[in-house]
Order: sequence, then C-alpha cells, then structure tokens
Amino acid sequence: MLELVRRRSDDDTISARAAQLRAGLTTSEELTRAALERIDELNPVLNAVTTATPELALAAARLADRELRAGQDRGPLHGIPVGVKDVADVRGVRTTMGSAVFQDYVAPRDATVVGKLRRAGAVLLGMLHSQELAFGATGLDSFSGPARNPHDVDRITGGSSSGPAAAVAAGICFGAVGTDTGGSVRIPAALCGVVGIKPTAGRTSRAGMLPLAWSLDHVGVITRDVAGNAAMLQAVYGPDRRDPATVRRRAEQFARSIHAGVRGLRIGVPEEYFARVDAEVAAALEDALNRWKAMGCAIVAVRIADLDRIVEAQRTVLAVEAQTTNAELLAAHGQLLQDTVRRRLQDATKWTAGEYALASAYRSTARQTYDTALAEVDVLVTPTTAIPAPRADETEVTIGSPEPVQSALTRLTGPTNFTGHPSLSMPCGQAGTGAPIGVQIIGRYWGEAMLYRFAHALESGVEQHPNGQSR
Repeated sequence: MLELVRRRSDDDTISARAAQLRAGLTTSEELTRAALERIDELNPVLNAVTTATPELALAAARLADRELRAGQDRGPLHGIPVGVKDVADVRGVRTTMGSAVFQDYVAPRDATVVGKLRRAGAVLLGMLHSQELAFGATGLDSFSGPARNPHDVDRITGGSSSGPAAAVAAGICFGAVGTDTGGSVRIPAALCGVVGIKPTAGRTSRAGMLPLAWSLDHVGVITRDVAGNAAMLQAVYGPDRRDPATVRRRAEQFARSIHAGVRGLRIGVPEEYFARVDAEVAAALEDALNRWKAMGCAIVAVRIADLDRIVEAQRTVLAVEAQTTNAELLAAHGQLLQDTVRRRLQDATKWTAGEYALASAYRSTARQTYDTALAEVDVLVTPTTAIPAPRADETEVTIGSPEPVQSALTRLTGPTNFTGHPSLSMPCGQAGTGAPIGVQIIGRYWGEAMLYRFAHALESGVEQHPNGQSR
C-alpha cells in the first residue's frame, strides 16, 4: 500500500536536511533522486506534478553538491528539492497554467521568485498542479485532471495552489511556491495539513507569475514545517523593478524570534470568524487557543466589524479583475476552458463598473478595521477554512444553512487578500474523517516574523523563555 502522506519528523525538514548536507551525511543528488522516485511512485495517484524536470533537477543537485564541498554556501535552501506552482515562468520549461490553452507554452525567462530560488541553490523538481488560471479554491478544475489529497484521495486538495500543497504533504518536495488571490496558498495548506503563508502585500514579486486579479494577487510559500517556511520566504522576498507593487524595506530576518515563545503576548479572537464554521473546526481552534494560553498567551476578544461586507467587496474585486484579465482569452479560447472556470468568468460580467469602484474604495476602510483590531494584540487567530476538506463530489455543505463549497473555503481567507495583511495557515488538528484542520494567524503589516513565532510555538508545543531557551 502506498504511503501517500509523509509524516513530518524533525530529521525530514529543510533545516535538518540542510545540516545533513553540510555534515556530509547526505547529498543533494540523493535527496533529489528520492524526490524523483516519489514522483514516479505517487503522482499517478495524486496528480500533484504536471511537468517533472528530472535531468534539470539532477544537474542542479550535482552543482549544489560541488559548491557545498567547495565551501560555497548559498543558504538553507542550497541543495534542497522544491517545486513551483504551474503558473510561474521557468525558463525553458512548459508552464500550463492548468489550462489546455497554455499546454504548449514554454517560458523564455524565469519569474523573479524562480530566479531567487535558483540563486539560493534550491533544486527545482518541476511544475506543480494548479487550478486552471489559478481561478478556484478546489483543485478539481485543470486540463490535466484534479489533484488528489494525500490524506484521502476522495477529498479535494483545495486550490488554486493544489499541487504545491499535495506535493509537500506527500513528501515529494520540501517546499513550494504558490500564488494566493483569495486564499489559494492557505486553503490547500489547511486541507492538506501543511504550512502556508500569504505575506504582506508587496513583500514578494509577482513578475513572471500568471496574473488573476492585480490588486489581490500575492506570492507565498508552502512547506512541511514552520522554520522551513520562514527559510523559504527568506529566499524569495524582496523588491523587484519588474513588479512596481513590491515595497523596498530594510533587510528582514523572518526567523529572528521563532524560538522566543509567546509568554506575555496577546491573541485577538474575532468572533465574526467563528459565526459559521463546522463543529470539528471550531473544536480544533478552541484546542489550539487553549494550547497557546497554556504557554502564557492572553486570549482577547476583538471585532472585525462588517466582515460580511469585506468578504463581498473582495469577491466583487476578484471577479471583475479576473474577468478583465482573461476577457481576450475567454473570447478566443473559451471552448478550451474547464466548465466551472468558464462559467465563473462569464458570470463575472454581471458586476457593473460602479459596483467595482465602490468595492475597491472600501479597501482602505477594511484595512483600517484590521489595523484597529490588531492595535491591542499581537496577532489575530481564526479558522483557515470553515470546513475540513470535503469529498470531491460535494458542491455544497451545510453549516446551519446550505453554502457552496467554494464560498465555505474562501470567506475566511479572502479578506486579507483585500487588506494586504500577512496571514499564515498551519495544521491544528483533524476531523473525524482524518482530514486536516488549519488555523489561520493574521498579523500586522510586515509582521511575518511574529506569525512564525506564534506558529512555531504551536507546532513545537514547548514553552520558551523570552531568550529562546526551552523550559
């Protein structure tokens, strides 16, 4: 029987493998061959990888081994096998965007984040499954077929960064780059039981990544563990002249306080996020909050006023911008698109210019709402999704009243795409079906280091003194 989920262990993380590489206990070529073998073994079941690049990966691994032996150390990702969502330009490699329209497209140059991964010495294994045009939260709609959840292949991975989450959860790669417009990194991370972050708007470059909604798109990363996530974000963040929306700030160290613990810090719990969630999700979140409280954290009730209005404004902006971005493609190649994606693009024409303008104008109010809630606490904690991973044949769920699966997956993540606040999802439990449940940690602008601090405390379950020593 295939082992579809790679259970995280302390010796199978980015930091552990990086230490083993430098100690001569393994080689990048060995790690890469193991990853390629796992693709061959698992991908027929999971469909997480759309284009593997074994020759390029092995060449990069051998180069990493030579450099490390020569004392040339590019950092914690040097020699580590990773993947990228199949919406990123990778020079000389097919990038399909999950669509038959682009099935023969080969990028002439790297996306900025791909170039950064190469400079960090990471080994690119290939392209990972994406919902078509990165438009949708299920991972079901792609010309290559649906991605499958390693925890239960009858359940969805979430999307649109479906392949990155499934590949990381299955142990195919140690980390992956994804995009997030309404939760597309955090949703599959939650449903597949891994760690995913959408950083602050402007933190990472989108150049060379398929655009969906220009004012909401973010580039994020998915990994097996929290420290690895910080290391991967460290490698890809930063300003870029190719993306004018990126922001130049002082140099950052995302893991600087990751071991400092949370004693004396404050968690804000917005009751609006818990109004309509599955009972098992609510129970897992209560357990996570109790664990943080036991570590010395204060739990404080806060408000996100008019959350429903923020959700609706984000959805309006997403629909209109996605339709505008893809209008020519829809007109010329609509017959090649997946039915669900085509209908969503067609339905988006119902919004008027006035409705889009009003929704866009509400963004500053929405951001101030979150800033106000965060003013007296260090982070906000919410469910990532209102439900655990549903079965692939479910289109509607009932939480008090019926709701489309797409809505139940996105209404708790989409707001911070609209406001730009950094948001991280990590595992915090599982449903009776065995499906993972994710907790979302939301921070102040440029507050990714604080997110990692809280996430690592929950992941490790070990109380720390402020100086980082365990107790």
